[in-house]
Amino acid sequence: MKELGNGTVVGILGGGQLGLFLAQSLARLGAHTSVFDPDSQAPALRHTARPFSAPFSEQSRLLAFAEQASVITYEFEHLPVHYLAGLGEHVAKIRPSLKVLEVAQDRLIEKKFLKAGGFPVVPFLELKDGDDLAKLQAFPLPILVKTVRGGYDGKGQTRLNKQADLDSFLPRLKERLSAGEVLVAEQVVELHGELSCIVGRKAKQSFLMPIFENVHQDSILDTTVFPAQISDELRRQVEELSTAIATALDVQGLLTVEYFIVKEASGLKIYVNELAPRPHNSGHLSMQAFNISQFDLLARLLLDLPVGKIEPISNACFAMANILGDCYHDKRLKLEALADAEGLVEILLYGKEEPRPARKMGHLITTGATVDEALTRARAVRLALSGS
Repeated sequence: MKELGNGTVVGILGGGQLGLFLAQSLARLGAHTSVFDPDSQAPALRHTARPFSAPFSEQSRLLAFAEQASVITYEFEHLPVHYLAGLGEHVAKIRPSLKVLEVAQDRLIEKKFLKAGGFPVVPFLELKDGDDLAKLQAFPLPILVKTVRGGYDGKGQTRLNKQADLDSFLPRLKERLSAGEVLVAEQVVELHGELSCIVGRKAKQSFLMPIFENVHQDSILDTTVFPAQISDELRRQVEELSTAIATALDVQGLLTVEYFIVKEASGLKIYVNELAPRPHNSGHLSMQAFNISQFDLLARLLLDLPVGKIEPISNACFAMANILGDCYHDKRLKLEALADAEGLVEILLYGKEEPRPARKMGHLITTGATVDEALTRARAVRLALSGS
């Protein structure tokens, strides 16, 4: 790799807020960034000196992007692997690898990988032909039927709570399977809580960020708190599982592992929900709570720099609340409410043009003496910003 400050270029596939924050961490280490995104108004694309705005199918532009980069990463996993695979020798620059990307972007492949590796996943069922309809009818309700690709933040999901829901869904499902679509059905579990763990990996060395505790609304991350209110034993299990999964995939870069906590007769049990080989929405808290953020960690891994010890900057508690397009009225937030915001540490707006419902437009971080206080403050500030 070129020496820092002497032309090192990190290519970022995807121009959203995760790419933007990564670019800022890279810039602080003297590296340059280049961003590829079909959307010319993507936040990270607008803030780079080396923008590439073209469809991923435009192979000549994709190749030009890859050629000028020393190393390449991505900020979302729904990328066309078949186009990236056509980059020839430049494929070796991609961190994490295309193999990791292929696993994480397909729910069915991901679940089969986890199950084969002995990692705990909720019961699931592959739906690919008419024979699977009978299996689905015998599957315990409630059920979530999901597309295997492209769905995120609740998109591409159908929840079947009772037999009547299943009966009305079956004809449409039969049509979709007849058309060649493949889906996955998951048993719905009663959540006691949700966690996420971010693992950084370089060669065979792993680096764990402290664990976050999350709450989702309508399958979209709503709030995150730190420290996670879990036992030392549960913390140990999450850390060991996360490291083992990253090792099994030979991740070079970041891997976020999302978990369900389920209360069962034998006690609390954890299940792996999803994998994300990139920075994660829940990890935004690390920008204020830790000495090394998730973006700093990835930047150091990509530039082959020492990481150091990752630790909280204080004994304070932190909370993050996502700001969705739903918070906007007449395309604006009531930013004057910030004057009275108690415990507010940071508000970041991503610069997206259109505040659509359920679209992540920004986030805010608050602090408090306890997790509950920090979380109450985060929700109050967000409510005030929405004008409610």
